[in-house]
Amino acid sequence: MNFVHPHKAEQERKERNMLKAKEKAKKKKTWNYTWIEESEITGMIETDSSIWLHPPRGNQYVYAYLSAYPKVDLNELKLGGKWGSKLYIQKGYPSNEEFTGTVENDFKVIGTGVDTVGNSEIKDCWKIESTDIHSKLGKTTSYFVFDKVYYGFVRMEFEYYNGIKIIYRLKEVIKKE
Repeated sequence: MNFVHPHKAEQERKERNMLKAKEKAKKKKTWNYTWIEESEITGMIETDSSIWLHPPRGNQYVYAYLSAYPKVDLNELKLGGKWGSKLYIQKGYPSNEEFTGTVENDFKVIGTGVDTVGNSEIKDCWKIESTDIHSKLGKTTSYFVFDKVYYGFVRMEFEYYNGIKIIYRLKEVIKKE
């Protein structure tokens, strides 16, 4: 399946601006600005009762607006544990229409198991599923594998209302000194 960007107008604007910037750079011999994101920095919130991760949403990951943001309610981290969240998506995109609405997320702990990070086997990971309902676009399913001891989110899988799937797997952890 080919990825079809729901913000086509924004992509076209970025491409036009990139071409203009390259032409300008040839004339000035300097260039340090682009509209195409080559990397993205996101954040997280960790408290004594929950962990919430802000997923990447640039470029092809724009669909993350429509699915559950990875969240674990530590008090509910048990088989059958449940929690929810709700996201309001405002206007502001090129056509002001694509994703506007609300997304309601219903998380449920569905089990425990083993997963991997690189070549390391991680035991006792929590498996969490979320049913995500967008008020206009329909159902998305989110699946998370969470290691409470060391790694946090080891795997995140999303299957969107239109069949598009995005899968993140933690490959390695690099410690900065």
